[in-house]
Amino acid sequence: MYILKKEIFFSYCEWMFQVLKEFCRRRNMKYYSTEALRTPGHLSERLFNIFLLRLEETRPDLRVKELQCVLIEDTDPQEQHLAPAFNGSGIPVVFAANNKFVPMFAACLRSFLKNCSTEECYDVFLIESDISKENKEILLHMIQDRDNVSLRFFDPGRLLKNYHLKANAHISVETYYRFLIQEILPEYEKALYLDCDTIINADVAELYRTDVEGYMLAAVRDADFLGQINGANPDTVRYCKEQFHMKNPFNYFQAGVILFNIKEMKKAHTLDEWLTYASTPYMFNDQDVLNLYCEGHVKYLDMSWNMITDSDHYRVENVIKFAPDSVQKAYAKAHKN
Repeated sequence: MYILKKEIFFSYCEWMFQVLKEFCRRRNMKYYSTEALRTPGHLSERLFNIFLLRLEETRPDLRVKELQCVLIEDTDPQEQHLAPAFNGSGIPVVFAANNKFVPMFAACLRSFLKNCSTEECYDVFLIESDISKENKEILLHMIQDRDNVSLRFFDPGRLLKNYHLKANAHISVETYYRFLIQEILPEYEKALYLDCDTIINADVAELYRTDVEGYMLAAVRDADFLGQINGANPDTVRYCKEQFHMKNPFNYFQAGVILFNIKEMKKAHTLDEWLTYASTPYMFNDQDVLNLYCEGHVKYLDMSWNMITDSDHYRVENVIKFAPDSVQKAYAKAHKN
């Protein structure tokens, strides 16, 4: 790749094509492979360097500047924010996933659609950076008969390019995407965030109607974390004392189901501040950041809105049983549903 004066370019072409023409005349390329047939092109690349060296020898007045190679990527137009669907009357529901999690999200989306009300409109956003075109078509096909459901994809690459967000164990980098909600949905006052591996057994419109005026968000206390800090995991206890300085860690919430008050979140911190906080390594990534910087401004939901369970009941029998009595009872009650 080069930029040069037109007269020099013409001089280069006049010389180069004579050389290539002579090469093609002398070589029998009848049985050349597809790759070998590119030989004249490869030669032309080498010839330019010869031409340039000779030019510098014969034209000492010529100024030549060499630059580093540059990779240009993400050239598709990208909106910084998304306008509401349904004239703003829809319920904004945000998910985040990568291409590997599409099967889990498809199950989540199916359960979501099963419980949607025909009286409501749902403005669904999937924040992603690598989901294939084929998988996007599969997901869009799932809602094609739903006039009251919109599904859009948003690539956050440009918003995150200056931050060092790291995955942690089984938690992928997509977990940080929930911080972007206040930036990409500025016309909504609140939005519902759901982890993409959630199975939904109710109409999310009911949860969205929760009054969060004066709060930054609404969420459910994390029975698993409270069990850890109450005796099940000494490492988590130590972490809370030495690194994670919540005033009251027994108010720790689980971030897989959150109703964000966008107005209050933006008032508290800019996107740059949230992502800067998230660049600090924490045991539970952005969930710790949200708990730390939203403390005192959280509305706690009934635990049935975010029920964490496992098939062999390991967490229940070895972790959650250490949680405070009130939390254990709330968990047991929610678990029956």
